[in-house]
Amino acid sequence: MYLSDMVYFATNRPPGADGKYRGLYPDDGPILFRVGHGVVKEKREWNDPNDSYALSLDSLETFFEAPRNQKTGSEPVLGSKELFSELQGRMRREKRDLLIYIHGFANTFKSAMERARQLQDYWGPVVDQSRPLEKVPEDDRCITLAVCWPSDGKVFSGFSPYAAYHDDRHDAELSGLAIARMFDAFQRHIATCDPAALCNQKIHLVAHSMGVFALTHAVRRLRRIGAVQPRALIFDTAFLMAGDDEDDVLSDKERLAPLTGLSRRIYAYHSLQDLAVWKAASVIGGPRIGYRGPRDFNTLPDNVISVDCSRVSRSDRGEEAAHQYYRTRAEVLRDVQQVLAEVPDAEIQGRRADPTRPRRFLIEDDERLHQESVFGSGSRSSGRRRRDARGRYQSFDADEGATS
Repeated sequence: MYLSDMVYFATNRPPGADGKYRGLYPDDGPILFRVGHGVVKEKREWNDPNDSYALSLDSLETFFEAPRNQKTGSEPVLGSKELFSELQGRMRREKRDLLIYIHGFANTFKSAMERARQLQDYWGPVVDQSRPLEKVPEDDRCITLAVCWPSDGKVFSGFSPYAAYHDDRHDAELSGLAIARMFDAFQRHIATCDPAALCNQKIHLVAHSMGVFALTHAVRRLRRIGAVQPRALIFDTAFLMAGDDEDDVLSDKERLAPLTGLSRRIYAYHSLQDLAVWKAASVIGGPRIGYRGPRDFNTLPDNVISVDCSRVSRSDRGEEAAHQYYRTRAEVLRDVQQVLAEVPDAEIQGRRADPTRPRRFLIEDDERLHQESVFGSGSRSSGRRRRDARGRYQSFDADEGATS
């Protein structure tokens, strides 16, 4: 097993007899989480028209846990302690950051792990953007931890076209406490470490779609249980990608506003071409942060940055693919790589600053960059495509980029 194939997980799904995680909550409720790691490998053949990056969860290992022995008085064995110790050790030895990923609506445990591996390959610090988009050099990749809450893995369920959506939204809310407990356990582990053993690496957070809603309830729970100090930093960079929560959520101190104190900086990526979050607004009511970006932006702290992806999120593969630009559009991946490389926002290649509104940026369409990447096949271009002499795709009759 290569370490580059390994993805860690924390989940409040129940384990089956075969050790795989399916279904909703275990008998002990949604607040407990189990941890471990899986091996996610690249596949040689791939026939999914909605995805062009071939990955498959190959194996799983859940870290051992045992309750306190009342007879002997022995301490409980906590899988989370083993997880955090292993993560800390790797971060220190390999000089790598940690990326925590909270998935969105209609994911299975398997798909969440596979998408986490995709982020592990492409989300990392890259300053030189003069070449076509490639995987982050292995020594610079983040170690990835997938937070797998029990979404049903179904877009449609029952007689109502929105039943699956409402079910997942309910599960995301209930999972807030389990996610909060994981964050709290991690923070307490760091607080009790010998300063000499600290890795001095960064912890980043990415929440996609309904994962932003789950994160909101995790932050609410953190405050209620008094797990962290109000201004105690946990994350270096928090990415809210195509967020399916209300657009004023960062302004509300009872919801996600405390994240501005828990993170050094927050990036909210959004798109007017994202029909998935537009539909979510019509189902739940209230505009989503992943559609127009944060409401009352000028009143938010200076560590919140808005990034408009409207020109790069359209896709021939349908609305679901357009909702996945955080992992399938080369322009967005290039932007994230530069953010993680600490390139100043005004100097990031491929984006344009809003001249009248500070901390607002627009990612420009670069169809050639996208077509030359592994994600280019079946992109948003509506015309004919052929390969040039070097085997790269060229596009014809492409439609114009969306206006912001």
